[in-house]
This record gives sequence, C-alpha cells and structure tokens, in this order.
Amino acid sequence: MPDRVTTILESAFCKLIEEADGKVRYVIPPIGEYPNRRQVQRVLGGSKTLLERAIEKTTARHFEANRRGYSGRNWQGVGGPGHQWAIDSTVGKVFLRSSVNRAWIIGRPIVYVIVDVWSTAIVGFHVCLSGPRWEEARAALFNAVAGPLFATTWGLDVPQPVLFPEPTLCFNLLCDRGEYLSKSHKVLALELLPMTSYTPPYRGDLKGMVEVLHRIVKDKQYSFVPGAMDIRRAEMEKKKLNPALSKYTLQEYVAYLKIIFDLYNATANREKRLDAGMIADGVVPTPAGLWRWGHETGIGLTRTIPQSELIRKLLVPTDVSVLRDRVRQGGCDYEAKEVDEAKWTTLARNFGSWTVSGFRYPGPMSKIWIPFDPKVDELLQLNLVDESLVAEGTTYDEFADAHAVQVAARPSQEHRAVTTEVDAKRRVDELTKKATALTNEAEAKAAGTKKPSFQEARRSEANPAARKSVSPKSPSVPDTLATEEGFAKMMSGIIARLK
Repeated sequence: MPDRVTTILESAFCKLIEEADGKVRYVIPPIGEYPNRRQVQRVLGGSKTLLERAIEKTTARHFEANRRGYSGRNWQGVGGPGHQWAIDSTVGKVFLRSSVNRAWIIGRPIVYVIVDVWSTAIVGFHVCLSGPRWEEARAALFNAVAGPLFATTWGLDVPQPVLFPEPTLCFNLLCDRGEYLSKSHKVLALELLPMTSYTPPYRGDLKGMVEVLHRIVKDKQYSFVPGAMDIRRAEMEKKKLNPALSKYTLQEYVAYLKIIFDLYNATANREKRLDAGMIADGVVPTPAGLWRWGHETGIGLTRTIPQSELIRKLLVPTDVSVLRDRVRQGGCDYEAKEVDEAKWTTLARNFGSWTVSGFRYPGPMSKIWIPFDPKVDELLQLNLVDESLVAEGTTYDEFADAHAVQVAARPSQEHRAVTTEVDAKRRVDELTKKATALTNEAEAKAAGTKKPSFQEARRSEANPAARKSVSPKSPSVPDTLATEEGFAKMMSGIIARLK
C-alpha cells in the first residue's frame, strides 16, 4: 500500500518543472492540495468488501489454491474404500547412503505415496532414486497390491497387515499429468484401470490429502531419521543439511516408512469422519478402521487380478539369459528349483544359450519373474543366488553406481598394473642376468670333470649330507677311489707293502 500511495501522488499530483539546464524536477504541491496517505487508502479500499481486499493481496491462482473457502470434502462422490486412489511423488527431505558402501552418499530419494481417498488410508508407497516417471508409479501400484511380496522383495520382515482386507487395484486413479500423459499409462489404463484422471497444472490442492501426508512424513522423520531436514524452519541457515549426518540406506529408509505408514493407518484420528450410524456400529476412528468398516458393510471395492497379470503389467520387462552355468539378468545370477529340474543349464551348455523375456522389480535385485510352463499362465519366480555380485537389498541404481565407480577407477588400476609389470620385468631381467653369470662361471670351473647324474644331483639337493659323495673329483684321484670298495682295495695294498 505505501508504494501504491507514492505512485498515485507522483503520477497525479506532482508537477513537472523543467530547469534552465534541461533537467526535469518533480515538485510536490503545498499541504492541502494533495491527499494524505489515509485519504488515498480510504478511496482505494473504502468501496471494496473484505473479500475483495483479500483477493487483491495475491494472485488469482494462489488465492484459489490456498485461500479460498472449502467447497466440499475430498471424499465426496467416492463410493467407498478402494474406489478412488490418489498418487503423488515428492523428493524426500533426507540424504541416503549406499548399501554397497556406506561411505558413499547417494543423495535424496523420490517417494511415491498412494492414498485411498475415502478412508484416507495409505495403501502403498515406493522409494526410488530416479524419477518421477510412470515406471516408478507402476511399482508403487504393484507395492499396494503385492501383499507380503513387497516386504520379501526388499528383504524386510513380513509384518502383520494393518489394512483388512488387503488392498486390490482401485477403480479410479487420480495422478499428476507427468504420469498420466504417457503411452505406458495409456496401455496400463486400458488393461487394468477402468478410469484414470489427473489434476490441472499447478493445482496440487486438488489432491491435498496426498500432499498433507507428504508433509506429515517429512515432519515426523525429522525427529527420528538421522540427517533429515526440518522443512518447518524458515531461517536459511537452519534449513541447510550436512549430508554427512545421514545414516540410512535405501532399504532401511523403506523399512522406516513402512513402520510410519502402518502407524498412521492404525492411529490417525478420523473422528470427524464418523456419522451417527458409524458411531452406532462402533467404527474405529482410524484410516484402517474406516477401510475395514467400508468393506464389511459392502461399499468397498475389491478386484480379483492374478499376481502374474499384475507382474506383467506393473513391473519392468527385461531380457533373462540362460547360460551353461546359471540364469543371468542385469549382471547377476538367479536360481529356481524348477529351472534346475528342467536342466536348462545343461541344454545351454550342449546346444547354446538363449534369452527369455522376463520381468524385474525397479528396486532391489532380489527377484525376477519369467514364463516357464507354456501350458500355465503363471510366472516362475527366480531368486538371487547366495554367491551373486550383490546383496539382497541392493537396487539396480546402487549396482550401477558401484559399476560406475569401478569404471572410473579402471585407468588408475591399469596404471598401477603397468607400473608393477614393468618393475617385475626389470627384476626378472636382473635375476636372469645374475643367474646366467653364475652358471657360466660354474661351468667354466667344472670343465673337464665328471658331473653327477640327475638322480645324484637331485639326492644331494634333498639331503645336504650326501653332497660330499657326489661332489666333483679332482683329475689326479683315480676313478677307483670314487667308491668305498675301491678305497678298501687301495688301503689293503698299502698295508701289504708295509709288511
């Protein structure tokens, strides 16, 4: 307002006076010939309502998104639990460490959260290092309906389910345009999702339930997760984060979020959602309580989709190689009892390797799925072998990071290898030169003497006491003295002459 008053006074009441040197000067009229600040403010706002004044303080879009009155509830028009889900992604306010080497900091994760609009229950989530993209959104949908497979894929203990019955795919999915406007989404929607919708650009308030849950997670983890950011602090110096304070790996952060989301589903207060009939039925006022009551009363939606169909439509297609020693995908080896019984590796060794079209989870490398029996529509699950190149919870991105570090270190490793090889060759040459000189000298000294046989020389090396009997003899000593029998004959002759 002070700037507006000044602008009005300058443009409408000040006089322009041109000086003799050509300069222009603004002259304010005398007191009483121009309105004061209160008079200008009264003219500008006196005829406007409080709401019009509030709208003037910001832009129309910001007012509509953040300051307008609530026109309804986000669950209006939703028949019950399982009918409509909302999915959204955000950048986690925490740095993570690599499971390959905890000394490596891999940056901040992307977190997908899926919320059932009617019950406000969190039905699934996904954590990744790249995105957001539809491939990761599909993984979040798979996590929501995978049941215990989600925990076993991440190498976590399988907890007791909080939501009963366990979620199945929804009827309508509310998502962002980034996920919605893609060919992969169109194909999936035609096959698995009867309806999908998206929010207009810059209207995150339309899926505010997911946004609120993102904020709740970010607030809660600040007290429990080492190195997490506090998004509530306004001071710039307090918003900064030292990545070295981080302690969690991606697998541990997934385990943390699983605990937090299960706690939210079981304890969040939803008393305001209960009407008189719900209270009479004894509904537990939590997201899990609303979810259960909705299904028990028959307004919940449950869809039966085979797990193999979910894997084919929601996970990432990949090529799996059958080799003579193992089934391999992404540089790692996998095994299954059925593959061993079918003698695939034996066939590959005798008739050549081949490739199978399979599916992988866009996270940990612990499991893959392949079609095995053409008579059965189900997929065969293969697990990572114990002696594989990665641990159970290592993700494809972390394995790629380790490979990138290996490639980056290759020139220095080759330099060290060349340096060692050159030094070793120099020492071998010196050793050979010295051995040659000593051998030539020994050969020259032994010229004209009788040398021991290979067997005698070998026995002398093995028994140092026997070296004297096989040592070279002087040319003046007769050959008969070389044995004990010859020496005895010589001594007998000497004694006979003395007599």
